Amino acid sequence: MFDRNTLDTVKGLLEKCPDRIIDVCNSLSANQYASKDWLIEKLNQYPHHYRQKTLDKKIDICVLASWYGLLAYRLIDRLTLKKIGNIDCVDFDQGPRRWPRDCGRK
Repeated sequence: MFDRNTLDTVKGLLEKCPDRIIDVCNSLSANQYASKDWLIEKLNQYPHHYRQKTLDKKIDICVLASWYGLLAYRLIDRLTLKKIGNIDCVDFDQGPRRWPRDCGRK
């Protein structure tokens, strides 16, 4: 089921950014989840896992074409390769970047 924070976020999106609701729903489709999980599964199997390449034993990640950030959330939950220091999400579309600020997400 949904938690209160998720419901509040959806409510804010409907009230303040109704033009983005379909876009957000598309970004959270079953196919989107499957593709992100497939990528993370392949990353976790990668044999050269940056052992000596970082000083603090964490990796920083930049996600290009991040849309609403689903891959970043999935990486946080499922990446076992190494601890994540920071994730930067970049997208050409400015709507998803403004969405947390403009649409009620805290």
